[in-house]
Amino acid sequence: MAIQQPTTRPNAFTLIELLVVISIIALLIAILLPALTSAREAARASVCKSYMKQLGIADATYAVDYDGFYTPIWRTDSVHGSTHWLQNLDFRDRVQIQEIVTNRAIWTGDTMCPSATLAEEEAVVRFNAASVPPVPGAKFAPYSYGSNATELTGGFLPTVITSPPINGTELIYRPEELPAPSDTLHVADALDWRVRHGNSSGNYVGEVAASVSNANVAYRHNGSANLLAYDGHVEAANEQDLIADRDFWNVVDNASIPQLNTFVP
Repeated sequence: MAIQQPTTRPNAFTLIELLVVISIIALLIAILLPALTSAREAARASVCKSYMKQLGIADATYAVDYDGFYTPIWRTDSVHGSTHWLQNLDFRDRVQIQEIVTNRAIWTGDTMCPSATLAEEEAVVRFNAASVPPVPGAKFAPYSYGSNATELTGGFLPTVITSPPINGTELIYRPEELPAPSDTLHVADALDWRVRHGNSSGNYVGEVAASVSNANVAYRHNGSANLLAYDGHVEAANEQDLIADRDFWNVVDNASIPQLNTFVP
């Protein structure tokens, strides 16, 4: 009697089996990718907070040398023209920024928000415009962080610098004289060197050119922005909460306080 040999199944997968496996893998990716993206952004937000604290420390050391005043947020005078805080050479030195002659607002090293991708793109654009080889990792600082300049509107009269040859105006504060430094916004994630309460709602749509506008907060960390207060602590807030907390934006007008005339532009 003939013995029937058992049938053996090929080792290769059938087309249907391959499609099932691919479908399962695609489903797992779809489920896990948002969580992985969120976790990566949370890590970047933590790094950003660390950099913000470094800026606060640098400003505190600046105040030691300038009678308690933090770096001028903005100034314009007859010698140096208009400059903002991210262009202040003395402040930059305290953050240990490599000097870039072509543009003071371009910062190097690990100092800017890692999620501020547009800041890095803009730095390359400006290097190319100046026919200068781009510096790896350099970022256009105003597309990373902005200082609270809400008081530049609403009737604020900046401090007058009267000693010649530097005659001009500036927006500057002594944190120790603020009513509530821990509840007063100093620096925020931004797409401008300054931020204002009235400009910080409905403008941010991502790290793209369309988000760049006057005094715009960048809610780049999973829908929230990191915020440095005048006492040096850093917190995060979403757009709704930040706009609702109007008092967090209010800064006392120190225009009546006598000023030094030795600020480094």
